[in-house]
Amino acid sequence: MGSVVPFEIGFNDDMPFVGYKDRMARKSERIKNKEASVLFRLIFLPISIVFFVWWLHSGNGILFAFGFIFAFFSLHLLVLCTLVRIFWLPKGKNLLILTSESPIWSGYFQHNVIEKYEDKAHILNWSERKAWKKFSILVWLFNSFLGTQEHTPSVILFSPWYQPKIFRFWRPFKEFKHGKPNDVETMLRSLSGIQQL
Repeated sequence: MGSVVPFEIGFNDDMPFVGYKDRMARKSERIKNKEASVLFRLIFLPISIVFFVWWLHSGNGILFAFGFIFAFFSLHLLVLCTLVRIFWLPKGKNLLILTSESPIWSGYFQHNVIEKYEDKAHILNWSERKAWKKFSILVWLFNSFLGTQEHTPSVILFSPWYQPKIFRFWRPFKEFKHGKPNDVETMLRSLSGIQQL
């Protein structure tokens, strides 16, 4: 997890201590994500306990259980989106990009998505998922919005007012693998068009 661009230490006459500044910026970004994760747990855990106690004292167990699950999931997504709007959007970060080291499409995706949008994105690498932090806000967002299938590669676009827009490239890249790039190119144009609004 982290930026795809290798960290370089060095300086010149125009930009002294570039490596140090880059490292401090990344440290600040990690702190912000940690704060968001902590805030998420502080908000969500008490609410979960209240709902659970209410369920124990409810006479309509099954019906209430379904209502609880629906309310819990809806509130879960609402809190996550709120945290993104508080901690990410003011810093110009409105994308979560999920990538991997696939030999089929990683080079194409790197050039056309990651290099183009990395300044506006937080990046997760599926190939490095064993090193992911379980309670990271990035992992929460991945689990909540992308699910367990057909999720890599993907881009989640967040906005201040609307629900997140998800671009799943998994199926388009299946066609890409067989020499049919039209679906990938269409999705890239769609992503670029929305980003320019």
